[in-house]
Amino acid sequence: MGKPKSGTNIFAIIFKSLMIYIQNFLPLSRIMLFPVFGQIIGIFLIFYPNYLYTEKYLAKLSGENLEQNLVFILLGLILMVIPGFAVFLKAFWDYMIAMVSLNPIVSDIEKKGSFGDFKVYNNSVKLKTNNYVILLLLMTLFWLGILIFPFLSFFLGFFINSVLITPIFLLMIFISIIFSIILSVNLSLIFQVFAFESISPVEVIKKSWNLMKGNFWRTTFMGIVLLIVTSALIPGIITAILDKSPLMTHLITSFEAYVNLFAKNQTFIEFLANYKMTPFGLSVTLAVSTVGTIITAMMLPLGSACFTLLYFDILGRKR
Repeated sequence: MGKPKSGTNIFAIIFKSLMIYIQNFLPLSRIMLFPVFGQIIGIFLIFYPNYLYTEKYLAKLSGENLEQNLVFILLGLILMVIPGFAVFLKAFWDYMIAMVSLNPIVSDIEKKGSFGDFKVYNNSVKLKTNNYVILLLLMTLFWLGILIFPFLSFFLGFFINSVLITPIFLLMIFISIIFSIILSVNLSLIFQVFAFESISPVEVIKKSWNLMKGNFWRTTFMGIVLLIVTSALIPGIITAILDKSPLMTHLITSFEAYVNLFAKNQTFIEFLANYKMTPFGLSVTLAVSTVGTIITAMMLPLGSACFTLLYFDILGRKR
């Protein structure tokens, strides 16, 4: 048996992915517009009408009127939530579809220099909707198991000294973090495998896990670099540029109006005081976090490009 191929340097993969992203920035950004901003709009449509409803109507009702009309008030709140929730769910599902369909797009750009109609790529994923939902459910179960694991320590209180519960809980949190890293890396290629191979969800998970054999640390390093670039470096730079702009000012004002609604509650004020924060400070934090989240989400094509190129690189090494 011949010696395995060495594979492409991780920095070369990241650089090539970055070039693909920059050269196709406008079409790739258009793809992400509704999946990203649709979720923001959905959240806005959920909370802002409720803010107006509470501020302009419920706040003026007496306790007796609130009690007498409780059913109608709750019904009104539910009806106001439905449109925003529908928009949010549609945008969120489109984002999940994009996590798969972006991979063949990157492949076509890398091989042909361009890609076709995005709807065609989306439809190819939607044809496998049942398998995709099963795959996402399996992934959710894995993550729930890891997240719930530390809290199982509290059940040990029936069998061991309660003094030991806290150190055991902290140990389980550490173990959970280790398992989370292992799971994240070993299953980092599930969207690529699902996009390019017609196999069952269970086989997709197995294939991703097998591809990581001998590539765990390469993938971990690439993931860390991507995390720094897409979640800290670029969002930090863009947020700093926008910090003094009218856009950020309006965003802070919008959050401040909503936060001030809760600020009427003394318990909420005391909660903020414990963290040495004011309603305005919380509004600034929420605004900056929102901008950072949007930027990170819009950079999904860069992450897809990196992992798609890594996927083909690993396949080439294993041949």
